[in-house]
Amino acid sequence: MLSSNTRRPSEPRLFAIDRKNCRRGWGTSGIGRAISLGLAESGADVVASARRQEQVDATAAEIEARGRKTLRLTCDMQDRSSLQRLLNESVAHFGKVDILVNSAGKIKRAPTLTFPETMEGHH
Repeated sequence: MLSSNTRRPSEPRLFAIDRKNCRRGWGTSGIGRAISLGLAESGADVVASARRQEQVDATAAEIEARGRKTLRLTCDMQDRSSLQRLLNESVAHFGKVDILVNSAGKIKRAPTLTFPETMEGHH
């Protein structure tokens, strides 16, 4: 009899995402960092980005320590050109993005349907 932790070779791993390319928006601290590392542990290459290079470097080192590929790119979620650069460089390096997760934290209470696309003046 197999224990609950034993898997038959023919059974797929739960949450296996080997060889998938994940672009994580703002995944270098808190919940975003945990998601980035979980994706890497599940077999994905992960681009975790943040505004501060030291946060990007620290999380990228943890991703690489798990045997996965990453890019070390900073990005500002409030700057559309910065987001476009992140997308362009991610696709240029990995060829595609299979999974996209955005975990940027910003608090502003407003109705979702009327929320402005730009955050200017909402700091």
